[in-house]
Amino acid sequence: MSNNVRQARLRWTGEGLAFRGGPEGATEIGVDSTGEIGPAPMHLLLMSVGACMAIDVLMILEKGRVPIEDLEIETIGVRADDHPKRYESIELIYRISGP
Repeated sequence: MSNNVRQARLRWTGEGLAFRGGPEGATEIGVDSTGEIGPAPMHLLLMSVGACMAIDVLMILEKGRVPIEDLEIETIGVRADDHPKRYESIELIYRISGP
């Protein structure tokens, strides 16, 4: 499979709207609309956007030899009022500290 292709699999747990899954060979995570076994899908999407941006920021800072002690990204999503309740906007707030 090409390096540019990503694949993940989810399997319904048989209860409610809960799923378990992930990429092949990785630790499975729970995804649940109620948040009981893991993040809700829309929260997971916010976390994924934040994690992707955090990795990019860390790589840029490392390349520029900028030392940091802590990095936190807060993601805030605003969803549509009507179905489909997609995100209409996502805001990222970066908190970076260093020596």
